Amino acid sequence: MTIWINLFKNDKTEERQPIYKNNKVTVQESVTLQKGVVYQVAMWKDDSKVDKNGNPLKMVSIKIEENTYDAPEQTKSDLPDDDIPF
Repeated sequence: MTIWINLFKNDKTEERQPIYKNNKVTVQESVTLQKGVVYQVAMWKDDSKVDKNGNPLKMVSIKIEENTYDAPEQTKSDLPDDDIPF
């Protein structure tokens, strides 16, 4: 299962507004993210797309899919106890 969500540049300059958003996301089938399953999330930008007036489309796409990379699981005891120096 792979999910793509397109977000468009928000040109509003009001305070506390998201940089990209989409108020009309529609999925073709029900989507449930399963507890405990590792997912891969990526953000893509495609500058080759244009709007109906031929202007560059200010859009990013979010891709969510199950992670198929077979990495060994880490437990808390596998992680170092060292604090990060600031």
